[in-house]
Amino acid sequence: MADPTPPPMPEAVFDALMARARIPLDPEGRASVRGATGLFLAMIERLHAPRPVEVEPASVFAPRR
Repeated sequence: MADPTPPPMPEAVFDALMARARIPLDPEGRASVRGATGLFLAMIERLHAPRPVEVEPASVFAPRR
């Protein structure tokens, strides 16, 4: 049976996010947090699923002269 855990965030992206947020991590903490990023990304994707959008023609009203 395949492992259902999604892959973690790419290392370069993870390192950039941690540097930008100024979060210091030791090697063990870094591995742990990076391992969970796949789950975070999967949850965010489910929460922000694209919704169908309908388009209606625009009506422009102008005063009579």
